[in-house]
Amino acid sequence: MLPKPEAVVERRHACHRPRARRTSECSEKKEAMVVNIRRSEANARERNRVQHLADMFDRLRSVLPIEYDVKISKLATLKIASAYIRYLGCVLDADDVCRIVESEQILMLSICEAKIFPKKILAA
Repeated sequence: MLPKPEAVVERRHACHRPRARRTSECSEKKEAMVVNIRRSEANARERNRVQHLADMFDRLRSVLPIEYDVKISKLATLKIASAYIRYLGCVLDADDVCRIVESEQILMLSICEAKIFPKKILAA
C-alpha cells in the first residue's frame, strides 16, 4: 500500500527544515564574518588615511618659518601656510615694498597667534 501524498509531502518538509536552518545559520555566520572583515578593512584604510594626513601636515610644518617643537593645530598650520605663500608671492613681485611689509606683518601675526593660543583652542 502506498502512502498518501500528504504524508510524503510532510516527510519531505520535515527532512528539509533542519537543513534549511543549518544552512541559514551557517550563512548568517559567514555573512557576519564578511561584515567583520569588511569593517576591519575599512578601519585599516581610515587609519592609513589619517596617518597619511598627519604625515603631510608634519611635512608642511617643516617648511614653514616656525620652530619645529612648537605644537600647532592643523587649522593654524593652514593659516600660517596661506600667509607664508602670500608673503613669498609679494617678495617675488618685489615692486611694492609696502605690500611686502604688510604681507610679512600678516605672516608674523599668524605665527604669533599660533604660539600664543593653546592647540585645542585654535582647533575649535
